[in-house]
Amino acid sequence: MEEKEADKVTAFDALFTTNHIQMCKILTSYLEPPLSSMMAVYIKLAELNYTMSFVNSHPHAAFPGSSPEKPDMAKICEEVGPYMNPSEQEQLRSVANTMQSFQNMQEMMEMMQMMRELFPEGGTGDGRTGGVDNENGGSNTGFDPIGMMAGLSGMGGGENGPDIAQIMQMMQMMQGFQKPD
Repeated sequence: MEEKEADKVTAFDALFTTNHIQMCKILTSYLEPPLSSMMAVYIKLAELNYTMSFVNSHPHAAFPGSSPEKPDMAKICEEVGPYMNPSEQEQLRSVANTMQSFQNMQEMMEMMQMMRELFPEGGTGDGRTGGVDNENGGSNTGFDPIGMMAGLSGMGGGENGPDIAQIMQMMQMMQGFQKPD
């Protein structure tokens, strides 16, 4: 666990405790087993009581490390990972990889939209234009940025995710679901 994550946990724990509770935690290590078990329960109840009192008296208090920024899911996954067992960590990695793939796809779709805006007439860059009607009744003028990107198969991919051709195929399928401009 990195020091930054430990600081967040420590700051959170420190916010919801008192010096009296901390002293009880230290004294617990010197007690015999039956008493130490009872003291552990007392400490947790004292922490709960103090936390409820604190939250009621400070309803709008910001928690340590809280930020008004949009949370970065990759960062959250990285920070909570050390507290998970190996199976949970694998599931978390799978979710994080899926989220990253969707984010990459969204960025590529935005790039394709930008390319369409840059080349509204559909020029190919070499002076040629096409004239084939597409299924929406418009003119397909020859420039197909998605088709061009789909030809870049083999880039990216590997064990960590789909290659560009797979992403582009998914984008082509999703085009039918986009809102008209």
